[in-house]
Amino acid sequence: EYINADIRNLSSINGTFDIIFGNFILHLFNEKERKKILDECNKILSKNGILAVSVAAKQDVDYGHGQKIETDTFLNTRGVTKHYYSEESIREEFENYKLMDVILLKEKHDHGTLHIHTSYLILAKKK
Repeated sequence: EYINADIRNLSSINGTFDIIFGNFILHLFNEKERKKILDECNKILSKNGILAVSVAAKQDVDYGHGQKIETDTFLNTRGVTKHYYSEESIREEFENYKLMDVILLKEKHDHGTLHIHTSYLILAKKK
């Protein structure tokens, strides 16, 4: 079964899931919201459930651009809050999970000019 849900309101979902996948979304929230999202994911994952998320990395070309609102979190010129992860901050924020793999990715983007975005793919298991 596949469910497309609002990551900000996972507590409304009944049941448990073997996998939760969040593609390039978790980093769009402030620290308090990210903690809530990770806690809610943990609640609805099955015993050996896996959380797979891709997030912006501090090595990204956009890191540091815009108004700083929290550590490694900036409000960009488009009005988007964006947090940039390091391997250390991943370990901290995912402390309630067993990290299986943290993979650094580079992806070509072109929205006006060709550039490369750097992100992490995080694979974590419910403890």
